[in-house]
Amino acid sequence: MHKGGLVKSDKPLILDTTHYIPVRYARRLKEFDMGNLTRRIDINILGEEDKPKILEALRNIEEAVKRLKRERVLAPIRKDLEVNMQTVFRKQGRLFAKGMVKYKGLFSEAFGESEIGNIAGLVEIDTVEEMTGVIHAGSSAAMEAGMSAAAEWGVNVALALKNPRAVEWLESHAAEMVTKINETTRGDIASLVKRGVEEGWSYNKTAREISGRYEEFAIGKPQLHIESRAHLVAVTESANAYGQGNRQSIDTLTAAGLEMEHDWNTMGDDLVSEGCLENEAAGWIPLDESFPSGDDEEPRFPGCRCYVAYRRVGTGEG
Repeated sequence: MHKGGLVKSDKPLILDTTHYIPVRYARRLKEFDMGNLTRRIDINILGEEDKPKILEALRNIEEAVKRLKRERVLAPIRKDLEVNMQTVFRKQGRLFAKGMVKYKGLFSEAFGESEIGNIAGLVEIDTVEEMTGVIHAGSSAAMEAGMSAAAEWGVNVALALKNPRAVEWLESHAAEMVTKINETTRGDIASLVKRGVEEGWSYNKTAREISGRYEEFAIGKPQLHIESRAHLVAVTESANAYGQGNRQSIDTLTAAGLEMEHDWNTMGDDLVSEGCLENEAAGWIPLDESFPSGDDEEPRFPGCRCYVAYRRVGTGEG
C-alpha cells in the first residue's frame, strides 16, 4: 500500500487471523482513507467466502483509525489538565496544612469534624477560581475536539462553540465538577482524620498523613489504568467534554433533517466493564435511543475510556 491506496495484485491478501486486519494495511494506519481503500481493492481476486472477511477487516481498520485519531487529539488535552490539577491539589494540601497550625497545641481535644470542615471550606474558597479555570479550559479544548469530529458533515466548529447550549454546558459543568471534586476531597480527609483519632495519632503524624494524601491526589494510583485523582479528573473531564461536543454537533445535524444513529465502542481489553460491553453489543441504534446502560454518550463512569461513534442512517459509514 502507498499513499494512493491499494494496487491491483495477483497475490492473495495476507490477514492477521487474530483480528482479521490486513497486516500490510495495519502498518500504515496514519495514511488510512476508508473510501479510497474500498474503491481500490480488486475484489475479483477474492473468493465469495473471503469478501465478508475483508469487509470485516476494513471495518476493524476504520475503527482503529477513529480510535487513534481521537486519542491523538485528546492526549495533550488530558496531559495539560492532569498537570494543572496536580498543581491545584498540591496547593490545597499546603493550605490545609497551614490551616491546621492553630490546632497544634490542643490537637487531641479540639480537632474534629467541625474543624476539618472549617479548614476545608477556607481551602476551597482560596482555590475555587483556579480549579474552575483549569476544568473550564480543559473542557473547552476537549469540546472543540469533539465538535471537530463532526466537521466532515459540515458542522461549523467556531460557530458551534459560541452556541448558547455549549457555553452554558461548559460553565455549569465546570462549577458542578469543582463542587464534586471538593466534596470527595473533604470526605477523604475527614475519613483520614477519623482514623487518626481512633488510632491515637499525634498532631505531627496527622499533619504528615494529610499532606501525603493530597500528594497522592496528584500522583497516587487508585485504579489500574488511572495514575492519580488528577489523572482521573483529566481522563473523565476530557471524555465528558469530547462526548458532549460531538453529540451537540450531531444534534445540530438532526435538527437540519439528517437521520443519524450511534454506536458504543470500548477499548477491547480486559479492563472494559460488563456495562460497557453490553453497550457495545447493542451495535448501531437510533440516535434517540439510549444505550443499555441508560447513557447517550461517553463516559459511562469516571475513568471510562469508551467513545460513541455516529453515522447517517442507511449509509453504513461513520
